[in-house]
Parts: sequence; C-alpha cells; structure tokens
Amino acid sequence: MVARLLTIVFVSLCSSQAIGTVHVFLSNRDLFRTMTDLHGRGFATVPNEKVFPSLLDPVSAFCGGLFLTFTIGAGLVAASLFLTRILRPLGRVPAFAVLLLLIVPSLFWINHNGFNPLGSAHWIVPPVLAGGLALKLLPEEGGGRPPWGIAVPAAVFVLSLPFLLPAAGIDGFLDLRDRLLLSNAPGRAASDFYYRYTLYAAEAVKSFDQKLIRTFRLEGPVEGMGASRLDTLLEREDVLPTALPRADLVIRKNGETLSFGTPGKTIFPMDFKIFVNGPQKTLAEFSRRTDRWAFIRKAAFHSLVLLYPALLYGLFFALVLSVLPRASGQLLRTVLASGLALALLLGGLFLAAPGQRAPDNGSVLLSMLRSGVPAEQARALRTLAAAGRDVASFPGFEALGESPSPAVRYWFARSLSGSRSEKARSLLLRLLADGRMNVVTMAVESLGKRGDRASIPAIRDRLETSPHWYVQLYAYKALRRLGWRQTG
Repeated sequence: MVARLLTIVFVSLCSSQAIGTVHVFLSNRDLFRTMTDLHGRGFATVPNEKVFPSLLDPVSAFCGGLFLTFTIGAGLVAASLFLTRILRPLGRVPAFAVLLLLIVPSLFWINHNGFNPLGSAHWIVPPVLAGGLALKLLPEEGGGRPPWGIAVPAAVFVLSLPFLLPAAGIDGFLDLRDRLLLSNAPGRAASDFYYRYTLYAAEAVKSFDQKLIRTFRLEGPVEGMGASRLDTLLEREDVLPTALPRADLVIRKNGETLSFGTPGKTIFPMDFKIFVNGPQKTLAEFSRRTDRWAFIRKAAFHSLVLLYPALLYGLFFALVLSVLPRASGQLLRTVLASGLALALLLGGLFLAAPGQRAPDNGSVLLSMLRSGVPAEQARALRTLAAAGRDVASFPGFEALGESPSPAVRYWFARSLSGSRSEKARSLLLRLLADGRMNVVTMAVESLGKRGDRASIPAIRDRLETSPHWYVQLYAYKALRRLGWRQTG
C-alpha cells in the first residue's frame, strides 16, 4: 500500500511539475521579449542582460516550476488524498464525483478576470489525477476505520493553527533561513537555489501592480503635450513604452477619453484629466481588474504554510501511534497520539520561535556581539535592527562585517540602515561585494533606506553588472527609493 501511495504522489506531482515548467517557460519567454525590447530602447531592466539567456533555458523553467509543484501542486495533491480517504465509503464513482464538485467551483475565481488555462490546469489536473488513482489503486481498509480515527487528529491540528500560523510570517521564514540553512553547507546550497530560481516562478503569477517594470502601448492618435505628459506619468510609475503586441497595458484614446485595456480587450474608460490627477489609483484599479493569478497565489501560499506542518504532524502522529500499546484502546491511543504529535510539532517551532530576539539591554547586547558565537551575534543585531538602535554605538562594531557567518553579515547590513556613523556607508559599500546573495541584497536595501543619493552610482553598478536577478531586484527598488528615474 505504501508503494502504491508513493507512486500516486509521484505521478501526481510529475503532472504538476509538467504544468509548472510549461507555465514558467512561457512566462520567461514573454519576459525575455519584453526586457530585450526595453534594453534596446535604453532602459534599465530587471532582470538585466546577464540573465537574459537563462530566460530561454529549459533548466530555469524546470527549476522555477519546482516552486509551483511543491507549493500549490503538493498542497492540492495532499488535500485530494485526504478527501478521497474520507469519501471512500461512498464508493469509487460517487466519491470521485464529490471530489470534482469540490474542485470545479474554484475555477470561477481562477477565470473571473479572463480565461486562465494554465491556472485551471494547476487547479484541476494534479488533484483529480491523485484522487482518481487513489480510488482505483489503494485498497479499502478491512472493516473500515471509525470516523474519529481521522476526525480526532484532524481536529487537533486545526485547533493548533492559531499557534502555528504566526510562524508562517516573515520572521518565521527568516528564522528558518538563519538557523537551519545558513548555518551549514547543504542549507546554504538550498538557500542559493531558492534565491537563484524563485523569481522565475514568482514572475509567472504576478499581477500588474506586483511587477517591477511594466510596459504600455498606445493605440490611436495621442499627440502633442498630452502624449508627452502621458509618457512621463507612466514612466514615473515604472510603466515603460513598447511596440510589442503583448504589452501589459494598452491605452487607446478617443477624444478626451482614455481607454485602458489589454491586447484585444478594453477594461475600462478613463478621463485623461482624472488619470493625470491620480495615475497610481488608476493603475491599481487596472491591476485589480486584470489579475488572473490572485487565487493561485493565495492557494500556493496556504499550501506552503499549512502542508508541511501538516505532514510533520502526520508523521509524528503515525510514529507515536505505532509505539503506544494497543491494549489502551483505539480511541485513547488516537487521542494520545494526536496530543503528543502536536506537542512535538509545537516544541520544534519553539526551538526556532519566530522573532526570538535578545533583551534590549546595552550590556547584554554588547556581550552577545563580542561572544564570537554567530547565533548570538545575529540575535543581537536583529534586536538592534528591530529597536532602531545604532549598531555603531557598540565598540568594535566594524568587525561584524567580516564575520564568517552569512546570517551575522546579513543582520549587520540591515542594522546599518539607520546608523549615524560616518563609517556606515563605506561598510555597506564593502558588503556589496559579499559572496552571499542575501547579504548583498540587504546591503543594497540599507543603502536605499539611508537616503544618501551619493550611493546611486554603486547601486546602479550592481543593477547593471550583477548576474543575480534577486540582487538586481533589490538594487532597482533602492534606486527608486533614492529618487532615481528611468531615462530611455
């Protein structure tokens, strides 16, 4: 049975990976065309020309697709297997019919802003395949299992969500990275993989508003000062002109009325004067009306934050249940196994509790910074950054930038964003050459937060010369924060 279950999961995830790879490849191809066009017009692009070849590389599409597979794909497969286990007593055909009825209504939300075949495929194929194979290949349990055999552990897990969900915030992910990934070579390799390939998947499901650089095309006569003013307003919002057919925004003008739309479709009319007085509001409304991926993004996020804790909980439950004496009774064993599994899960989260920081006490923080223990130094720097305290007020702070720990250098870069020390800028500029991508991104971000326009040339250099898309992303945001504008 275990072999069959693993085969079902593998086949279903392969179907998700195939859809994800095609999805990311098509997105990469469109992005390649857009960015090469903008680059040829003299605009700065993200990604830059060093990344352009990877946009046509199937390996990048496959690796980007992995992020979709192990979020929404894995979540839907797990949910489908759980539901088929509950529905199995109804019989194969009725159970499969109910599964379809549970899946199909969500297609309305996936397609309500326009037909979305890839989004629909993500939502339908893996769970339907998993459910159908499970009903066909997995044997029914002899004598059946009492309803509470599933209900009790499921209820305990659901009741634990208020304790688990806070760990899904940004602090929780940072703790996971600092403690479990950056502290060892395999973890650093996993972190590098994430930073190298996650943006390929992210770009494929972004809305108009979420894209860093957007494109527009004018259709119809927009002449004189009106056209120049329109171009200026849009370029200030990082919406740049293109002649490509697949522009993100198509603007048509009839008299004094602007029509906002996508290629071949009008979304809404807009008075030119109203647009001039509030372009951000208009573009946000356009994004809301054209976003076809909002539902998929939410499903992927909830799959990420719920699936893997649920899998750990299920593993702990199975292990504990297997060692409890059968003489204690099936109901009592189930209740005990559920409670102990939850305790193990919460205990693990406590060891890596999100936002664990040091006491905001100067002498304690100084002792931690001088300890030479990377975990303690990182905690102290994280506390300083959260409290807005100046790291330069601690003697010998400069040495933290030379720490062998990527987590220490990351938090050191972050803590320098608000430092009043004259050395802060030079220390951050030095960290722009750090060998760890996440350290460089934080150095770039901190330079942007400091508001010193003298840093623009160094950040612009990172934007144009870095081979890492993630660094380019942060560099572009930092430049915009410092008042830099595109000039094609």
